[in-house]
Amino acid sequence: MILESLANEVLLDLFEFINGVHLLRAFFDLNSRFNKLLVVHFQRYDIDFRSISKQYFNTICKKHLPLITDRIISLHLSNDDETPDLPNVFLSYGFTLNRFNHLQSLKLYYIRSIDLLNQIINQCRHLTYLRALDMIDCYFLYEKENIRNLINTIWSLPKLTHWNFNRPFSSGMWLEEISIISSSIKYLSIEKTECYFTNLSHLFKYTANLRRISMSIPIDFEDMQFQTIISSIVSLKLIFNGCISSMKNLFQIMPNLHHVTLNITSFHLDGYEWEKILMNYLPKIKIFKLKMNLNYPNFYRKENDVNLA
Repeated sequence: MILESLANEVLLDLFEFINGVHLLRAFFDLNSRFNKLLVVHFQRYDIDFRSISKQYFNTICKKHLPLITDRIISLHLSNDDETPDLPNVFLSYGFTLNRFNHLQSLKLYYIRSIDLLNQIINQCRHLTYLRALDMIDCYFLYEKENIRNLINTIWSLPKLTHWNFNRPFSSGMWLEEISIISSSIKYLSIEKTECYFTNLSHLFKYTANLRRISMSIPIDFEDMQFQTIISSIVSLKLIFNGCISSMKNLFQIMPNLHHVTLNITSFHLDGYEWEKILMNYLPKIKIFKLKMNLNYPNFYRKENDVNLA
């Protein structure tokens, strides 16, 4: 079968299954028909620059990207071993993020410079459609002033609802640099960040409409009472290494939790004890997912606990 014999509707359906970057490489400038179909397809476009060769990246930036910046709704930039220094090269072509005026999602991977992150996020301040920001494995030194600028710029993005900061072994002290209240952020994933009492108190104060949060509680989490009730949060995903009373205190300040996913490494409870916690501290729970990592000193202890559960 000859590809060009297919109807336009069929070709457009096929385009949906092909990565946008590969689609441009394969079909752009084959003929005027394919160019018109690409324009139709790219009314809403996802640009993913991960795992792309340097040569083709340069071709995309010079030849294709200037024609579709106002149609791109999702953009991925990575600085990993496959695409070293790609974000800097991208910016060197003059593609400031504010030009992507319909951008809804920005994903950044392996960026190791806080200055570069600040530069990129600052360019997003006037993007009125940007809803989601992901920063995956972005490693950088803790420089207080730069961290403060970065986090407050993120908190000031006018339409941002989702922020995912996935950086292993990160301390939560940077949360205390927030000084701008965000009324738009509703979904927050910082589960590889170890959050202490003061970190969380500060975070909740400056994130007024938070609905879903993923986070990690360290083993030396302070057993203190929170002074504020966070009624907006309905979903909690928690890696918990603290004590039982700290966990109960945390549940108490979130009275409207419907969905809880809990991974516990520091203690174990039997089924009857969990039933009491659900009844007393999670009265509105609908979905409760639990994983306990248990270390047993001997076989008899293990057999007894299994019977209790």
